[in-house]
Amino acid sequence: MDSAFVILDSSALIAQINVKDLWHKKANAISEYIERTDRKVILPAEVLAETLNRIGNNIGRQDAVLAGNALLERNDTGDILITHSNIEILSATLTLLNSVREPQDKRASFVDCLVMATATFYNTREIFGFDAVFERNGFYLPDNAERQAA
Repeated sequence: MDSAFVILDSSALIAQINVKDLWHKKANAISEYIERTDRKVILPAEVLAETLNRIGNNIGRQDAVLAGNALLERNDTGDILITHSNIEILSATLTLLNSVREPQDKRASFVDCLVMATATFYNTREIFGFDAVFERNGFYLPDNAERQAA
């Protein structure tokens, strides 16, 4: 099987770290699925920044440093690929920010739109993230076989 790309969102990273998170068990199951199916996981640098800011604000700076170093190590081993957004992705992000289909209860953030623009750039519909805006705009979790077959 050829490797597929999966774009990683902060909601999945936080869910994996926080055992009290509503999505913790599902995040771990999806992570195992990604590993089993040899998908390439892309972590946009902006998502890394958002994740570390959330950890720093909600848990503490030292935990943010530990999480950041763990993610850098995963990049070094090839488990994930930390990427920098190019002008094409940033332009598509701004276009999405202006036109994205939003869930009724939440506005899409710049980073949400960047995750979707990155997925489009890498020609994938798989986003490992739990924000409703992803599904509303035609993206899906990597373990959702029904949508993959469609």
